[in-house]
Amino acid sequence: LKLPFTDKNQVLETLPFAVEGEVPFDLDGMVMASRIQSVSEDTKVFVALTEKERLGTLLRGLADRGVDPEMVVPDGD
Repeated sequence: LKLPFTDKNQVLETLPFAVEGEVPFDLDGMVMASRIQSVSEDTKVFVALTEKERLGTLLRGLADRGVDPEMVVPDGD
């Protein structure tokens, strides 16, 4: 995703609205992770989305096996 801001705080504040305009579904049922790739006139941001229910299923499955991850990191770089 490209955003026309160089201020990282403005990027983070604007991000949910920008993403919502790019995807064909409601973000309320989603978990979003992001990482700013580069800051310039066209700031580039890596954004990953997954369904809350799907992530919950994964975490419950891990908990059933005695695994308690501190974080889930998207692969996509």
